[in-house]
Amino acid sequence: MPRPLRAKPKPKHNPKPPAPRAPAASPRQIKSRISKWFVLVGCLVSLAIVAGVIFLLKAPGHPLIDYPADGTVFPPDIAAPAFRWSGADADVVAWHVEVSFDDGGPALQATAGAPPWTPTQSQWQAIKSRSVAGAATVTIAGLRGDGSKARRGSVSIRTAKEPVGAPLFYREVPLPFSEAVKDPSRIRWRFGSVSSPTQPPVVLDKLPDCGRDSRRRGWPAGCSVEGCATPADHPPCELVSNPYKLPPPPVPPPHKSL
Repeated sequence: MPRPLRAKPKPKHNPKPPAPRAPAASPRQIKSRISKWFVLVGCLVSLAIVAGVIFLLKAPGHPLIDYPADGTVFPPDIAAPAFRWSGADADVVAWHVEVSFDDGGPALQATAGAPPWTPTQSQWQAIKSRSVAGAATVTIAGLRGDGSKARRGSVSIRTAKEPVGAPLFYREVPLPFSEAVKDPSRIRWRFGSVSSPTQPPVVLDKLPDCGRDSRRRGWPAGCSVEGCATPADHPPCELVSNPYKLPPPPVPPPHKSL
């Protein structure tokens, strides 16, 4: 008879003895480790500060271009503006102005002894004609005596397709406005065209209070004064001689009832 099969005995599992635990660090060792971390972090911060100072000393600064603002859109019939920026560096002897265009053509170059810089009539006409389809980037860089650039900044401007096409009647308010409202007689009204290279003349001033122009269907009708109690309480308004003659508004068609 065949012998019955016997199951093989399973090998005995001999578990490994647990690794001995490291002894707990003493308070002196913990304090030493913390001190080393503080020293390492301090060294890294010191290196970052030194690198930042070196970068600021070697890299050219960026003058703040006060006017025009980046992204300004000028009407095509406006006179050439004055580009103003801040950057009174002692080592800057002149300022280089470069106007580049998106059309890929040659850039316009100019030099200014000090801010502001106003383009000539031919320069401004070229800038306007080439900034309708794309933007014009105006870059202003300070030049040292050795020809190197000290400071640099740029703004992007464009020219609209539609002109203003009419003179403007606007209020000139001294800044800050909080001081101007204390004495409204300092507020003046001017009337003129945006294409004029000179400041429009004052046509109304010494108003006793805030004034506003009233219009009907876009036609200038007059100027009202708010806040005047009686003529004796405030001095009368003074109307300056106006070289511009406002045409009378067209007569509206008679009203027809349905």
